[in-house]
Amino acid sequence: MDTTIEKIYKRVRQLWNDEYELNPGHRVIQSVEMTANGRVKVELLDFQFFLSVEDEHLTTALGVIPHVEAPSEETMNAIVVHVAELVKNLTGDLPVEVIPA
Repeated sequence: MDTTIEKIYKRVRQLWNDEYELNPGHRVIQSVEMTANGRVKVELLDFQFFLSVEDEHLTTALGVIPHVEAPSEETMNAIVVHVAELVKNLTGDLPVEVIPA
């Protein structure tokens, strides 16, 4: 049976395959990968973020891409929260914790 993070990885990968548009800004996921330390790395054109399940929280860590102008932190937070809502059926009522870039 898949762990919660494996289920999240599969769901986000499906969003990537479907070229699902994330709000705000209608951004499309450019790549998704499962890291060696059990986090899901999601890369968009202008920033990246990592998803993990830690201490009964869905933790999202924002990251910048070198030499790319990142959107505002408010926009990045809104996109990450949108992704968290899209995987909520997999995470249940886990609170979302956003770690700034």
